[in-house]
Amino acid sequence: MVEKVESPQATTFMSAEAKMGRIIVGRILPGSDLVTGIEEICRKHGVRQAMIVGTIGSVVNPHFEWASTVEARPVTGHTSSRGIEGAGSLISGQGLVCRNEDGSQLDVHLHCTITDPSGAVLGGHFPKGTVPVLSTTDVTLVEITGVKLIRRPHPVTGKLFTFVEKE
Repeated sequence: MVEKVESPQATTFMSAEAKMGRIIVGRILPGSDLVTGIEEICRKHGVRQAMIVGTIGSVVNPHFEWASTVEARPVTGHTSSRGIEGAGSLISGQGLVCRNEDGSQLDVHLHCTITDPSGAVLGGHFPKGTVPVLSTTDVTLVEITGVKLIRRPHPVTGKLFTFVEKE
């Protein structure tokens, strides 16, 4: 059962009880895009949605977004974006493998913590096509069953958000 609840503070949320499926462990090879690699691992194993419970490795010239403003702006929403030139360590990454609105495509929502070449720690949302793997990246996925995780555009910004629906 999917619930949408409004609390006394007017905060809403969506939730549903799901089940854990298989655990998939993979390695994404040098030069591959991190998000595309996660999608390819899921397709190979027939995974339609999953928790990304961990990623570690190295990246080069990544671009990412982070929450930077309270006011939502068209196109960028609450975020700013930046790139890093050079190599960085992928310290940790978590997220969800969801489906697009019509269920025909995977949509990876990935947040990571990385270092820049100086060792400064940065992090945020890593969109598809923006995070090349340097030497290797390991990923662990836990399949989610019993619910649908759908990424849909926000009506004001067009940025994608995760919605929980009954299977």
